[in-house]
Amino acid sequence: MESEKLDERSEANAIEAARAGDPRAFEPLVRAHADRIRALCRSRCPNESEAEDALQEIFLRAYRSLAGFNSDGSFGAWLYGIAVNHLRSRYARLARRQEHEGAFEFEAPAHAPGPAEETERAETEDEVRAAIAELSESIRTVVELYYLKERSVKEIAGELNISVENVKSKLHRGRKHLRRILTRNATERPEKR
Repeated sequence: MESEKLDERSEANAIEAARAGDPRAFEPLVRAHADRIRALCRSRCPNESEAEDALQEIFLRAYRSLAGFNSDGSFGAWLYGIAVNHLRSRYARLARRQEHEGAFEFEAPAHAPGPAEETERAETEDEVRAAIAELSESIRTVVELYYLKERSVKEIAGELNISVENVKSKLHRGRKHLRRILTRNATERPEKR
């Protein structure tokens, strides 16, 4: 299912028709937002099958919750908030375990690293993953979106339906906690010989 862009008027019409009881009116909303929500599901679920199940559950939850949508707000941000909350509650334990096991892929350097560089990079990635896993869920989500998904502060605020100031505060606290965690872990690690 590939996303189809909806203009504001078409989206508003589809929302109102779906609220009025026409389930087919919800289909263009699903098509317009499926890729973004699917990407979120894939980043939080252990496999494609789980991601597709979560995607369906999220859209079903959104359809059933349409009465609570504030028409003055962004449907995409509202839907993303439903998705984050659903995945957080359903996969919180699994997500923490995956972060330790390598859920995040890092870009390979442009040159081919030698064995020593590769080992050091892998160790650093593991340390960062472990540190991120220690963050609280709300701070971890913001840190992941900003640093790993490369979203802007404004985009994160819209996606999570929180203020820009709140995003900045969570990023600041996240960096502070990561610095503390990584420093603590570095001092506890035995020296390499």
